Amino acid sequence: MKNLTKLLVMIVVLCLTTQLVWADEKVPVLKVGDSAPTFFLRDLDGENFFLSKTIKQKQVIVLSFYATWCIPCRTEIPAYEKLLAETEFEAVKLIYIHVGEPKVKMEDPKAGIELIHKMKANLKMSHPILFDRYGVVADKYGASSLPTTVVIGPDGKVHYYHSGFKPGDGAKVKEVLLKILK
Repeated sequence: MKNLTKLLVMIVVLCLTTQLVWADEKVPVLKVGDSAPTFFLRDLDGENFFLSKTIKQKQVIVLSFYATWCIPCRTEIPAYEKLLAETEFEAVKLIYIHVGEPKVKMEDPKAGIELIHKMKANLKMSHPILFDRYGVVADKYGASSLPTTVVIGPDGKVHYYHSGFKPGDGAKVKEVLLKILK
């Protein structure tokens, strides 16, 4: 009986310490000045995209993490499409990163692609869309709420990081881009 009690106490202590360690682990949120984590994803046509290649080209990059079910994303996307259609931003590369559809992650992946294509057509999205089916890149970037916008400068550093979208956020992105491009 004593051995069983000791074993149970050890199991309880082990479980409690493990929970404490897990509770302290948090997804790191990027800060302005951090190096942008590189990643590999595929676009909707199955073509490979490596962020490291784009960074090596010294381009200014705007990453927009979104999902089809995200209501603020439906406001952000047209605002970014309009902003980046301006001539002064033709050198900026906007990349949409679609975070996987929760209902179709484990089911038919083609259903998720169809939802993305419908949204692309409805919102007239003209920039590349990458499919982060399992949310790995979103986790890497701390994009736990959508939309999340990250502006990466030609130096490969984060120049802007913001979650959510409300009136005035597009103007802030414009201000950051103008500052980088000078």
